[in-house]
Amino acid sequence: MYRISHEPLAKHVALIVAVLIAVPYGLAPTAAYGQAFTEMTSAVVLPIQDITGHDSFKASEKATDAVAMALEDSGEFRTIAKRSLHAALADLGLVPPLMETQQVRLGEYLQVDKVITGTVHEVAVDRGTGQCRVRLELKAMDVFLGWVLDGAMVSVETAPIPGWRGDDATVVNEALRQVAEAAVRTMLRHHVPRGKIDSVDNHGIVTMNIGLNNGVHDGQNMVVVRADWNPDLQRVKARAVGEITVFDVQARFSKGRAIGDSLWPRTGDYIYAQYTPSEVVRERQHRQSITKTIRKGWAFAMLLGVLAIGMSKGTTKPPVVDAQIGQAGLGLTPFIRVNLDRGLIPETSQVHAWLFYRGESAGLIAEPENIVGATSEPRLDFYEDTAPARLGVIFSTSFQYLDRNNEMADGSVDITYDDPALVTGDTYFYKVARVVDPIQPVPPVVGSAGVRATRVGPAQEEEEEEEAAQEVDPPDALSEASRAAGPVTYFEPAILEEPDSNTGGINPTSVTFEWTPSVRADQYQVQVYDSPTLSWPPVYTSGDLSWTGSNYMTHTVTDYTFDNARQYWWVVGNRKIGEADPISYVAGEYRTGWIYSSVFTFTTAEGPPSPPSSAAVGGSDRPARHPASRSGLWHERGQEFGDGRR
Repeated sequence: MYRISHEPLAKHVALIVAVLIAVPYGLAPTAAYGQAFTEMTSAVVLPIQDITGHDSFKASEKATDAVAMALEDSGEFRTIAKRSLHAALADLGLVPPLMETQQVRLGEYLQVDKVITGTVHEVAVDRGTGQCRVRLELKAMDVFLGWVLDGAMVSVETAPIPGWRGDDATVVNEALRQVAEAAVRTMLRHHVPRGKIDSVDNHGIVTMNIGLNNGVHDGQNMVVVRADWNPDLQRVKARAVGEITVFDVQARFSKGRAIGDSLWPRTGDYIYAQYTPSEVVRERQHRQSITKTIRKGWAFAMLLGVLAIGMSKGTTKPPVVDAQIGQAGLGLTPFIRVNLDRGLIPETSQVHAWLFYRGESAGLIAEPENIVGATSEPRLDFYEDTAPARLGVIFSTSFQYLDRNNEMADGSVDITYDDPALVTGDTYFYKVARVVDPIQPVPPVVGSAGVRATRVGPAQEEEEEEEAAQEVDPPDALSEASRAAGPVTYFEPAILEEPDSNTGGINPTSVTFEWTPSVRADQYQVQVYDSPTLSWPPVYTSGDLSWTGSNYMTHTVTDYTFDNARQYWWVVGNRKIGEADPISYVAGEYRTGWIYSSVFTFTTAEGPPSPPSSAAVGGSDRPARHPASRSGLWHERGQEFGDGRR
């Protein structure tokens, strides 16, 4: 097999075939936004990503058209036409690929049920037989719930072609058509119907009314949806309240437990199965196999006395972490991201929980009163500490491990904590600990509440009232805490002032930007773009501007001339000197360096303005704090035309 190559003839053939594929889809009547289709699922297909590195056959464009047609042909979907999609993307200022939150925003704007995304992972042609192999993954985002509930990863290989003479375009087209149809069929066949929670016991174990017969499998994650009466809308409104993971599956029912900071499930809540990529399922199975092998090795080593039985606190190494301020989009409220160096965590280590601690000094103590987050996601790359406060959070998970008697034993993690709000201008430090399989677990301690080893803060020793608590059984499953990551100062984006949005007639040779700085952010940068998407690079970037303590900041551009009669978009980035660079999601990608303000736009003048009237010379309705010379001031051929500001 070989990768697709660049051949002139193939390009022309591919273009013709692409047009033939696209015409029925592109010329379909333009779907009005919000159009509903009886007994069908409305969907919009975003451009399929091609990560093969070979774009000569336009696999992305043709796969997108093929998927749209396969959805229509299934009889289950009605798709939005391309022109409506492109118009919506332009209206919202979005550029694919889109984040999940952006997919939901687009879906709500188009008023569709599903947003379909996909990736072409492989395109290869056998030079001898003309066989083509294509691998495609599809995902379906449920717009109402904001979760990816359905998907499929499919590979197809076309039949050999007798007497094939190297017409790559034809076989690639056929393979893309087949793989699109197979992916849609697989997605529909593996769809898990909505279920319901039949019961929840005192330990949070959830029993659901769907099981193997409905396509549920062990390790699958479910979205919990609750129907509540909304007095303002005078109707029942459903909302996603959390997740549960399945650990016991029978033919007609299954059991699971809540994940992370999910609300406690209730009897009667609805459940929807999330899509899990096939490679993730295989990886989980592989990791479980490795873990069982290691456990057998531990047991054998214990029998031979190779492993010493110790009573020292902690048998696992602390994780390595760092922290930085981040932002999910322009002008949005920032968060603090704690990055985890998973490269130092053995791939065979079964991580059952991550615990996150926050304090205001590097001497932060990893105790219950400092916990601000917990999750049972094993393969975690980062944790995001968001600004709003969360009080009375309950986290609980259980796991199994090999005890010193070489038998499988049950372990558990039960935590109650508060996550205080992030305060603008304050500086924070973070520590992280992991709960993993204990290699040499110590015997559990018998307490008044049963067999439990508990670490509590001083305020909880009398147990008179429910406060922050951290219980890990066995205690040696809890690793030592990491070194403190930080400092990270929490600050807000700058607030833009002038030129405010849709300002016209701006002098292209001297533009003054003004904004309100944020508390504790001491370095700023002005960036100007000629596109609303803010695609990199900007047409103008100021140097790094230091905050001088003023309640407002200005920057006048005199070393760059903007085009006449053209619209521009500008933002201001800010950061804290001496700390890790912020990370922000802009124009469909993460950029490191700044927390960004919202976007303002202005339009430059067509040419030098006429001299102002005597009544307007020097006149201004601006507050006295603004400089006299602003963006409307022109100097042409040595003649000053006065203050031409609006």
